[in-house]
Amino acid sequence: MKESIFLKLGSFKEHDRLCHIYSNNTERIDIGTKFVIHGLRNKEKCIYISDRIVLDEFIHRLSAAGIDINKARKQGNFKDLTISKKQADSMKDAHSLIKMLKPILEEMSKNSNKSIRVLKNKESPFYSQENLLKREALLDKLSSEMPVVFMCQYDIRKIANQDLMNLFSTHRLVVYENTLFESPFYTSPDEILAKLDQASSKIEVLTDKEKEILRYIVNGYSNNDIAEEISISIRTVETHRANIMRKLEINKLVDLVKFAIQNGIS
Repeated sequence: MKESIFLKLGSFKEHDRLCHIYSNNTERIDIGTKFVIHGLRNKEKCIYISDRIVLDEFIHRLSAAGIDINKARKQGNFKDLTISKKQADSMKDAHSLIKMLKPILEEMSKNSNKSIRVLKNKESPFYSQENLLKREALLDKLSSEMPVVFMCQYDIRKIANQDLMNLFSTHRLVVYENTLFESPFYTSPDEILAKLDQASSKIEVLTDKEKEILRYIVNGYSNNDIAEEISISIRTVETHRANIMRKLEINKLVDLVKFAIQNGIS
């Protein structure tokens, strides 16, 4: 499947989940507002999640489409959740956004036979980069359990290659350059979460010192640098490094770094 996102915005169905990868703010606002407009016109309730208040341009575009955003708020048809800096600092756990969002969805879905549209825009990280895969897998699972159409927006200029792969694996549908694709890398959330839980149990076999050294490895420190940084011999660093790879059953440095990042060690 490959088609214009603008031809599909009004026809998404319950449990659809999209990742919009944008390269400029004009594109973000254009697709984001149209996603909400189509939802409200179809009498679907909408939630807008961001770390910034709803932009004037966003509200202006809704108004230009004949939507009174203040009226929609009062009627419970539109809710904006602004994640403050203080809230973001407390949302380190991958489950934190789910805990905040689920009761809101449950309340909004009462006495309604329509889907709820959720638009999540990430201007700056709500969470540590390492938790992205788990957080998005949890959101994907939530989307499969609740009557929602969920679109996340990410700035391609601010995300690493590994993050892109994580987004492709946790979203069945991807929007890029105004075109909608089916992700060939999509993986069910249950499979992703099971693998992450298994990997997490492996991390627990490492000693505190091994975890400390692993953090230095992930951040590009050489054996000499690590030895100097924590005042131990190079030989001791080499021994710890070998033990880490043996315990995690990993043979290549690139795989070790990837594993560590995905499991919150950086």
